[in-house]
Amino acid sequence: MTQQAFTDYIFAALIKRFPAFQLAEMSAATSIQEIHCRSKQEKITLWLSTADKEITLGFAGDTSNDWHTHMNLSGAQTPEAELEAAIRYIEAIVENKQMIIHSTVYGYFPGDAEDLANSQKHRQEQEHIQTFYWKDL
Repeated sequence: MTQQAFTDYIFAALIKRFPAFQLAEMSAATSIQEIHCRSKQEKITLWLSTADKEITLGFAGDTSNDWHTHMNLSGAQTPEAELEAAIRYIEAIVENKQMIIHSTVYGYFPGDAEDLANSQKHRQEQEHIQTFYWKDL
């Protein structure tokens, strides 16, 4: 599958499922495209890219890339599996099922109670840690 075909396949499905996402301008030279979804209070952006024929999902808030992950890290090895994994991840975030941790040192990242406890345990001096859900941001 070419980069263009991968991008077209992924974004057709994602925009259909999440119409609030905004397509960023596609790079004509690389056929890579991003989508961006700003939170209601505009404190954070959920973004997704098709670079290197893989789905990368991340947050931009304090920096242009606070956190990101690749869908193949969750075991997804085909475009269809990556798309399914991305949809599940995005749904958990935008449906307020996924906790979002904010560190004044590391920015925004998804986590659970264990991640929060570890963050607080290893908190740097002057670092503040808070938890949110998508609706709060």
